Amino acid sequence: MDFDKSDGMWRVCTGILDRTKGLLKRDQIWLKDTLDGGLSLWLNDVGTRYVVGSGSEVVDRDHEILKPASSPGLSYPQGACLVGRCFCGEVEFGIKAPTQGEKYAAEICTCTSCRLTTGFELTAWASIPLDKVQKPSGGTKLDLNMTKNLSKYTSSTGVHRYFCGRCGAAIFVAKDGQSWIDVAAGILRAEEGARAGNWLAWEDVGFPEEATDQDLVMALLKGLKGG
Repeated sequence: MDFDKSDGMWRVCTGILDRTKGLLKRDQIWLKDTLDGGLSLWLNDVGTRYVVGSGSEVVDRDHEILKPASSPGLSYPQGACLVGRCFCGEVEFGIKAPTQGEKYAAEICTCTSCRLTTGFELTAWASIPLDKVQKPSGGTKLDLNMTKNLSKYTSSTGVHRYFCGRCGAAIFVAKDGQSWIDVAAGILRAEEGARAGNWLAWEDVGFPEEATDQDLVMALLKGLKGG
């Protein structure tokens, strides 16, 4: 929660509510900050989209920042690295490029655990092999137990959620015995924008049956499938 002194209103993360369908007037704001439109690309039927804050210039449906990155058969330069960094900068890491011409899988999750731990109805994750996650200086595998200010919460048996102990940003979800780790896509610093379209292939919505607003999920699925 956050209190805005300018208008005397509280801002509440909608993910902590047990039902949101029909309760909210949804708008999409600060799209310019995403560079590529972020998830707004797939939410054509949800609310009004604004360039910056609420009440700013309205983003046209065909505005250039809403076009997906086009990178078929992408060739990564030698040593290419995608940086992940939280808001305050205390947690930082690098992701090595996938095999030439490939991308890492990514999805938007609506499961109860993600919703209640991040506070948001939609949480975007990228699945990255553990041997591709390294220290920001490069070359050395990232040790989750040794990273400064990286706090851990075990949300269920064998499932560990990592977040920045300073600014609170979601960082990773790791499972015991799993060869990959889920990285919060929102902290990736891709040059092309928030969806990191040159690195990630957005494929699905996870656990849609657990969503608190089925209309929102159906709109998202429709957008992902190009509807």
